[in-house]
Amino acid sequence: SNQEVAININFPKSESDEYGYVKGVTYSLGDLWFLTSNGILRYNPVTQVQKGYTVKDGLVANEVDSLIVTKNALWATSHWAGLAKVPLD
Repeated sequence: SNQEVAININFPKSESDEYGYVKGVTYSLGDLWFLTSNGILRYNPVTQVQKGYTVKDGLVANEVDSLIVTKNALWATSHWAGLAKVPLD
């Protein structure tokens, strides 16, 4: 059976400002992945640890349109610049 779960995440103001607006969200490998207007924000709802990914980390553009997360890497696309593979820690 499907269950609906409501999650309210209040990022510190500096994080919200840094990542701009949320374009999409997906859940993978126990984390929520937010596609934003200025990179990807990974958030673990259990530990509340967050990590950001931008062009400094290997994205081809900060504005990400789609995302696939595997055990070792994230694959992100941008209509501005194509496909990027970013190794995960």
